[in-house]
Amino acid sequence: MASIDFKYIASLVKDARLQDSNAFASLFAITYEEQYKLAYSYLWDKALVQDTLLDIYLNALHSISRLNRSENFIKWMNNMNIEMCEVLADAMDIVPPKGRPKIPDFSLDDAERLLEFVFYEEGRKPNTIPLVTLIEYNEYRMQRHALQRYFVFFIILCFAAIPLFTITPEYTLDIDKAAAKSGQLKYTFTIDSFIPVDTATAQIGDKVMPVLQDGKKSYYILPTANGQMDVTVNFLNKRTVVETTNVTGVDRDVPELVSSKTVDDKVYLYIKDTGSGVNWKRIYALDSAGNKVEPASYNAIIGELIFQYPDDYLNVYIPDRTGNVLHAVVNHK
Repeated sequence: MASIDFKYIASLVKDARLQDSNAFASLFAITYEEQYKLAYSYLWDKALVQDTLLDIYLNALHSISRLNRSENFIKWMNNMNIEMCEVLADAMDIVPPKGRPKIPDFSLDDAERLLEFVFYEEGRKPNTIPLVTLIEYNEYRMQRHALQRYFVFFIILCFAAIPLFTITPEYTLDIDKAAAKSGQLKYTFTIDSFIPVDTATAQIGDKVMPVLQDGKKSYYILPTANGQMDVTVNFLNKRTVVETTNVTGVDRDVPELVSSKTVDDKVYLYIKDTGSGVNWKRIYALDSAGNKVEPASYNAIIGELIFQYPDDYLNVYIPDRTGNVLHAVVNHK
């Protein structure tokens, strides 16, 4: 989408918190294509991407009342998407195909079915306004918002045409200290220039890191690997600025098994992770026949994980939020 009207996004979030299904459907209409492309760039499998989008939007509908700043809805969605996809890609050893082929389209019919299932799973009434109508209205509104920006840009061009093509903007990469306190490694930078950004990319080795927008001029990166990170910003005046930093703080430690016990027919595992935190929703096990076994229950607050006592043994896989996986074996005694 050419432009983001953050005030409009905030108003939709406000209405969605009041159980307005049409408002949430509008948020879905604005975001689903970009969320699909973002997930596909990690997973490279349409069926797996659709399952991941279902989890993301279910969590968004269920947790939208806990979103602190309504205008940050898109940033919130991006963060959830990246966290889920990173864990899945690492756990399933997904390797991007050579040449990175074109991402297939996500049809309107598929999007409608996904949205219907989100409301059904959450026990909510579906939207009464068709998704295609919401998409058309949002595009019209966003286009109007973009036209206002283009008009301002045109005036700037008229009065500053020569400097526009000779100035090279600057920016500085900074570590977000507030995010670091909560265990998240986050780099931010601000483009303090009237020259619009064309593209912004970040890369560590051969691994591409998504560059996400947090406001009109602010950007952020959530590195998922250590090493030299090159951040490249291309501006509309054909100028390019590259900033480099050495990333060393990405969590690469697996979760820790603190203790375990057996009570009746259940096995209790106690887990902790001082880095990015345990990704409780992605924990699973394989029994001796290779069948997938889901946890009986878990308590993220006290770090408790419960499985049914196995007939033979269980291979338990416990990921954190940056893709590190603890492999624990539960044997029948």
